[in-house]
This record gives sequence, C-alpha cells and structure tokens, in this order.
Amino acid sequence: MKVKRVAIIGGGTAGWLAANHLGVELRAEPEIEITVIESPEIGIIGVGEGTVPHIRRSLMKFGISETDLLATCDSTFKCGIKFVDWLHPAKSKDKNYYYHPFSSPYPAGYDVTSYYLKHQQMLDFSAVTEATAIAEQMKSPKRIDSPQYEGVTNYAYHFNAVKFGQLLASNAVKRFGVKRKSATIVDVTLNEQGEVASLHTDTHEPLEYD
Repeated sequence: MKVKRVAIIGGGTAGWLAANHLGVELRAEPEIEITVIESPEIGIIGVGEGTVPHIRRSLMKFGISETDLLATCDSTFKCGIKFVDWLHPAKSKDKNYYYHPFSSPYPAGYDVTSYYLKHQQMLDFSAVTEATAIAEQMKSPKRIDSPQYEGVTNYAYHFNAVKFGQLLASNAVKRFGVKRKSATIVDVTLNEQGEVASLHTDTHEPLEYD
C-alpha cells in the first residue's frame, strides 16, 4: 500500500519541524497529504530554545530566511555551550567554567585536539577554540554583511520556542501545503497486524491515515 495520508500528532517545534522535513522530501509527490493535528487543550512550553549549527542547514532547506528567523522569534546567536561550576573549585579559582565549542579546535590551521589532551594541565582549553573569546566579549559570530546562514565562525541560535513553532507552521502550510487540524487524540484502534487503523478524538471523531 502506498502511503498517501500522513498524520503528525502534536505541533510545537518537534511537530512542525517534522512537517517541514516531510514537506521538502515529498514536494515532488503532490498526492501525498500531510496533516499536523494540534490539541487546543495541550499547551506548548514557551521557553527559550537552544540549537546546534545543523539547524541552519534545515532552515535553508525549508526556504526560511535567516532575516525572518531573527525578526520574528526573539532570536540571538549562540557560539557554544558554557558549562559553569564543572571544574575543580580549588584549582580553577574564579574561572570555574569552560565552553564546548561548535567547531574543532584548530587555531593553528590544524586540529590540535590530541596535543591538548596530552598537555591539558599546561594549556587552557579556551586557547584552542574561538568560542570562549567571542562569547565572553559578547561578539557576533557573523558580520552585518555576512550572507544568510553564513558567519565568520560556526554558530547556532537561541529563540522563543512558541514563536519558532509558529514560523515553522506558517512555512509548512504556505510552502508545502501541510494541513492543520485542531483536535485532541485520546485513543487509537489497531488492526489485526497491530498497526494503527484509526485515531479517535475527545469528540469521538475517527481519523484515518496511512
């Protein structure tokens, strides 16, 4: 059986990321229908969300501009991940933190990871990654004239998760024809093979997908 009707249960960032990925991959097959089913009773956790650099590749693939991301999602650039109080207090004193960078440590033009591991008692980890200096000085990883999704150094984002989900939803609906349905799924019916035959909402509406 060819899959023609796809249901994604739940919206938010996870559901709408899935919808955009499927929309991109299946855009050459217009007979396949994708529907995101969102519950009006189950809220989205509205926190700041952190990402890793791969998100830039996904957003480019979706056709979402970086300008729209920055303008609509309360976005800020993320240069790395800072770990505070993970070091030995007596030895580290006032500098009790380190950064996990998004790029391999190669300030000399080659990967110095093995050298650092052998001499880590002598070499500060911040010396082998640009992330520490950029983040601590509140510098941007890209220039104002840098192209979309390109920077002087590698980067990701922090943004408002609710607004990011709304941006993804708008893009999926307009660009890929993804459908939206408001319903709360409370049960499923299985067929003889143990596969989902239908979904059931709190209003007793049966929904059938492939």
